[in-house]
Amino acid sequence: MKDEKTSQTISFIEANQSHLLILDDRLDTMDYGNHDFYAHELVIDPTAYQQKKIKRGEVILYEQNDDVLVARVIALPGETISIKKGQIFIDRRRLDAFYGKAHRLGYEKDEYEQVLKEIGRLDHFHPDLFEPSMEELTLEQNQYFVMGDDWLRGSREMIDFEQIVGEVLGYKQEQ
Repeated sequence: MKDEKTSQTISFIEANQSHLLILDDRLDTMDYGNHDFYAHELVIDPTAYQQKKIKRGEVILYEQNDDVLVARVIALPGETISIKKGQIFIDRRRLDAFYGKAHRLGYEKDEYEQVLKEIGRLDHFHPDLFEPSMEELTLEQNQYFVMGDDWLRGSREMIDFEQIVGEVLGYKQEQ
Protein backbone atom coordinates (compact mmCIF):
# COMPACT_ATOMS: atom_id res chain seq x y z
CA MET A 1 0.00 0.00 0.00
CA LYS A 2 1.58 3.24 -1.14
CA ASP A 3 0.78 6.80 -0.10
CA GLU A 4 2.13 9.07 -2.83
CA LYS A 5 -0.15 12.01 -2.05
CA THR A 6 0.87 12.95 1.49
CA SER A 7 3.68 15.49 1.50
CA GLN A 8 6.23 16.08 4.23
CA THR A 9 6.12 19.79 3.41
CA ILE A 10 4.00 21.88 5.75
CA SER A 11 2.26 24.77 4.02
CA PHE A 12 1.80 28.27 5.36
CA ILE A 13 -1.90 29.18 5.45
CA GLU A 14 -3.63 32.55 5.65
CA ALA A 15 -6.03 32.17 8.56
CA ASN A 16 -8.50 34.72 7.22
CA GLN A 17 -11.70 32.73 7.74
CA SER A 18 -13.50 33.15 11.05
CA HIS A 19 -14.22 29.45 11.56
CA LEU A 20 -10.52 28.46 11.54
CA LEU A 21 -8.80 27.72 14.84
CA ILE A 22 -5.24 28.69 15.75
CA LEU A 23 -3.17 26.42 18.00
CA ASP A 24 0.22 27.16 19.48
CA ASP A 25 1.27 23.53 20.00
CA ARG A 26 4.59 23.16 21.81
CA LEU A 27 4.69 19.36 21.86
CA ASP A 28 7.28 17.67 19.65
CA THR A 29 5.24 14.56 18.91
CA MET A 30 5.22 15.32 15.16
CA ASP A 31 8.89 16.31 14.85
CA TYR A 32 10.48 14.84 11.74
CA GLY A 33 13.75 16.70 12.27
CA ASN A 34 12.72 20.27 11.46
CA HIS A 35 10.62 21.11 14.52
CA ASP A 36 7.63 20.04 12.43
CA PHE A 37 4.19 21.13 13.62
CA TYR A 38 5.49 23.08 16.61
CA ALA A 39 7.79 25.69 15.08
CA HIS A 40 4.84 27.96 14.26
CA GLU A 41 1.19 28.32 15.19
CA LEU A 42 -1.07 25.79 13.47
CA VAL A 43 -4.25 26.46 11.50
CA ILE A 44 -7.04 23.95 12.13
CA ASP A 45 -10.29 23.62 10.20
CA PRO A 46 -12.94 22.24 12.56
CA THR A 47 -15.44 21.93 9.67
CA ALA A 48 -13.19 20.00 7.27
CA TYR A 49 -14.73 16.61 7.91
CA GLN A 50 -18.28 17.87 7.53
CA GLN A 51 -17.43 18.30 3.85
CA LYS A 52 -15.01 15.44 3.09
CA LYS A 53 -13.85 12.05 4.29
CA ILE A 54 -10.74 11.68 6.40
CA LYS A 55 -7.81 10.35 4.38
CA ARG A 56 -4.75 8.39 5.41
CA GLY A 57 -1.78 10.67 5.96
CA GLU A 58 -3.79 13.72 7.00
CA VAL A 59 -2.76 15.50 10.18
CA ILE A 60 -5.55 16.10 12.68
CA LEU A 61 -6.19 17.69 16.04
CA TYR A 62 -8.07 15.42 18.44
CA GLU A 63 -9.21 15.31 22.05
CA GLN A 64 -7.85 12.69 24.44
CA ASN A 65 -8.91 12.96 28.07
CA ASP A 66 -8.29 16.62 28.95
CA ASP A 67 -5.73 17.24 26.19
CA VAL A 68 -5.80 18.16 22.53
CA LEU A 69 -3.16 16.38 20.47
CA VAL A 70 -1.81 16.54 16.94
CA ALA A 71 -1.30 13.26 15.07
CA ARG A 72 -1.32 11.68 11.63
CA VAL A 73 -4.12 9.38 10.45
CA ILE A 74 -2.60 5.97 9.73
CA ALA A 75 -5.54 3.55 9.44
CA LEU A 76 -9.17 4.11 8.47
CA PRO A 77 -12.47 2.55 9.58
CA GLY A 78 -12.74 -1.15 8.77
CA GLU A 79 -9.01 -1.58 8.17
CA THR A 80 -6.69 -3.85 10.11
CA ILE A 81 -3.41 -2.33 11.30
CA SER A 82 -0.33 -4.02 12.72
CA ILE A 83 3.28 -3.05 13.34
CA LYS A 84 6.07 -5.57 12.82
CA LYS A 85 9.63 -4.63 13.76
CA GLY A 86 8.94 -0.96 13.16
CA GLN A 87 7.04 -1.32 9.88
CA ILE A 88 3.33 -0.45 9.65
CA PHE A 89 1.02 -2.86 7.82
CA ILE A 90 -2.52 -2.02 6.70
CA ASP A 91 -4.66 -5.05 5.85
CA ARG A 92 -1.41 -7.07 5.90
CA ARG A 93 0.19 -4.87 3.24
CA ARG A 94 3.29 -2.83 4.02
CA LEU A 95 2.55 0.90 4.24
CA ASP A 96 5.00 2.57 1.86
CA ALA A 97 5.07 6.18 3.06
CA PHE A 98 7.53 8.46 4.81
CA TYR A 99 5.54 7.87 7.99
CA GLY A 100 5.16 4.09 7.51
CA LYS A 101 8.34 2.99 9.27
CA ALA A 102 9.85 3.71 12.68
CA HIS A 103 12.18 6.70 12.80
CA ARG A 104 13.54 9.30 15.19
CA LEU A 105 13.66 12.90 13.98
CA GLY A 106 13.40 11.63 10.40
CA TYR A 107 16.29 9.17 10.72
CA GLU A 108 16.01 5.43 10.29
CA LYS A 109 17.87 3.18 12.72
CA ASP A 110 21.33 3.07 11.08
CA GLU A 111 21.30 6.79 10.23
CA TYR A 112 20.29 7.77 13.75
CA GLU A 113 22.98 5.57 15.29
CA GLN A 114 25.59 7.18 13.01
CA VAL A 115 24.48 10.73 13.89
CA LEU A 116 24.66 9.98 17.62
CA LYS A 117 28.07 8.37 17.16
CA GLU A 118 29.36 11.44 15.31
CA ILE A 119 28.30 13.78 18.11
CA GLY A 120 29.53 11.50 20.89
CA ARG A 121 26.07 10.64 22.21
CA LEU A 122 25.84 6.94 21.39
CA ASP A 123 24.67 6.38 24.97
CA HIS A 124 21.34 7.92 23.82
CA PHE A 125 20.84 5.25 21.14
CA HIS A 126 17.98 2.86 21.87
CA PRO A 127 17.72 0.33 19.03
CA ASP A 128 14.45 -1.06 20.39
CA LEU A 129 12.78 2.27 19.46
CA PHE A 130 13.09 1.26 15.81
CA GLU A 131 11.58 -2.20 16.17
CA PRO A 132 8.25 -1.89 17.99
CA SER A 133 5.54 -4.38 17.20
CA MET A 134 1.79 -4.32 17.65
CA GLU A 135 -0.63 -7.17 17.09
CA GLU A 136 -3.33 -6.79 14.44
CA LEU A 137 -6.13 -4.44 15.41
CA THR A 138 -9.29 -4.08 13.30
CA LEU A 139 -10.99 -0.69 13.45
CA GLU A 140 -14.74 -0.25 13.82
CA GLN A 141 -16.74 1.96 11.44
CA ASN A 142 -16.12 5.23 13.30
CA GLN A 143 -12.55 4.53 14.46
CA TYR A 144 -9.17 5.73 13.23
CA PHE A 145 -5.64 4.77 14.20
CA VAL A 146 -3.41 7.82 14.68
CA MET A 147 0.27 8.31 15.46
CA GLY A 148 2.70 11.10 16.07
CA ASP A 149 5.42 11.31 13.41
CA ASP A 150 8.13 11.01 16.07
CA TRP A 151 7.94 7.39 17.20
CA LEU A 152 9.76 8.17 20.47
CA ARG A 153 7.55 11.04 21.60
CA GLY A 154 4.28 10.54 19.72
CA SER A 155 1.34 8.42 20.71
CA ARG A 156 -0.04 5.41 18.84
CA GLU A 157 -3.72 4.96 19.48
CA MET A 158 -7.17 4.24 18.20
CA ILE A 159 -9.64 7.13 18.41
CA ASP A 160 -13.30 7.63 17.60
CA PHE A 161 -14.48 10.13 14.99
CA GLU A 162 -16.16 12.16 17.75
CA GLN A 163 -12.73 12.91 19.27
CA ILE A 164 -11.52 14.68 16.13
CA VAL A 165 -11.53 18.47 16.49
CA GLY A 166 -10.45 19.19 12.91
CA GLU A 167 -7.87 18.93 10.17
CA VAL A 168 -4.51 20.64 10.62
CA LEU A 169 -4.12 22.68 7.42
CA GLY A 170 -0.60 23.96 8.07
CA TYR A 171 1.29 26.79 9.70
CA LYS A 172 -0.31 30.19 10.23
CA GLN A 173 1.02 32.70 7.72
CA GLU A 174 2.43 35.70 9.55
CA GLN A 175 0.77 38.98 8.51
